[in-house]
Amino acid sequence: MKYFLTLISIVLLSTTVVGQNRKEKKTIDTYLQVSNQKMGCRSMPLMKWNQDSIGYYIYGKMKGMKEKNWKRFLNKIERVSGLHFYPVENSKDAQILLYFGKVREYIKSEEISNKFKIDSKAIVWSNRDYDYSFGLQRTSFCIDKDEIHNFNQIKYMIKHEFLRALGLLGKLSGSTCVMSEEYSRKNKNNLLRSVDKACLAIHYADNIKSGMSTAEVKTALKTMDLTPLLRRR
Repeated sequence: MKYFLTLISIVLLSTTVVGQNRKEKKTIDTYLQVSNQKMGCRSMPLMKWNQDSIGYYIYGKMKGMKEKNWKRFLNKIERVSGLHFYPVENSKDAQILLYFGKVREYIKSEEISNKFKIDSKAIVWSNRDYDYSFGLQRTSFCIDKDEIHNFNQIKYMIKHEFLRALGLLGKLSGSTCVMSEEYSRKNKNNLLRSVDKACLAIHYADNIKSGMSTAEVKTALKTMDLTPLLRRR
């Protein structure tokens, strides 16, 4: 009987380990997709904030999220990433700007070059400045809230663009999480999922440095114990 119970314990432990390894591999694959932005066929070096405290400013009235829900979202991001966010009194002092208004007005206000020939009908746009090591210095994004009438979609866009403002710039398709490239009315991916949190935790781990190539990120991940990061909530 004792032998049988020991055997059962070993089988259950092995099954748990296999499940954890599978989940970890899937999370790593997802992180590799969202951690590096692609410009054509070329991957950009990894971008992240190299400071712990970041000031933000909200231009215009946020639609779709009450202030308490916005603060709850920020608290979750802080717990997972180790970053701290605080409001500032004007857009010029902001390191992250959330602009709710017309894209053309945002482009003009932020003096953003129109070399990418921004579509006049665009309802969302983002911009970022970084230093020589690809450490983020200022990021901003605009959402034309008046053109979107689905509150769940606006919540998704705010959270999606905020994660991009933290450096998760890659594209992720076919996933029911905030990092996904498109809003899904069916899956309502306007809530932070465990994979969103895990990828953000990995991105702000000490072993992951701004300026890393995809190959360097892969090498760093092999030396990391991801278990504590995957448990962060």
